[in-house]
Amino acid sequence: MEDAAAYHALRTEMLEDSPWAFSSSPGDDRARDPESAAAYLRAPNRVIAGGFEGDELVAAASVVRDEHRKQAHRVSVWGVYVAPGVRKKGLGKACTALALDTARSWPGVEVAVLSVSERAKGAIALYRSLGFEQWGIERDVIRVGDCRYDAIHMTLRLGTLAQGDNAS
Repeated sequence: MEDAAAYHALRTEMLEDSPWAFSSSPGDDRARDPESAAAYLRAPNRVIAGGFEGDELVAAASVVRDEHRKQAHRVSVWGVYVAPGVRKKGLGKACTALALDTARSWPGVEVAVLSVSERAKGAIALYRSLGFEQWGIERDVIRVGDCRYDAIHMTLRLGTLAQGDNAS
């Protein structure tokens, strides 16, 4: 699968370029080789939106629906990345918006959640521009060598809740 090889290459780049932004490393990633990437791409309830420059995949954003029945109204945004040479061209926003639009088309999906490294100021601004709101900070989530990074948790309402749906 050609898309799997392209995604594997971009995923490897993102993990090496920004290790502080992702919990995976190249050796333990779900897309650690083209075959694993292909299996991930085929799985239901997930989408990876890609941005291309010519024939090269240079940006990606993924949305995954929670598999648990009680949380099937939620999707997680992850793996958002734009190659350094093409940043600030709107590819990250376009990919993320496309992935979220796909999630909106899934019956019952109402909420998108994500975690973003405190260091990723551009990503934080991108998510805010799409309507995400910060709800918390988790300390010491990623460690790269002696450096520790916090994660900012954000949420976006994709749909409306019926009256009483949020009662305990």
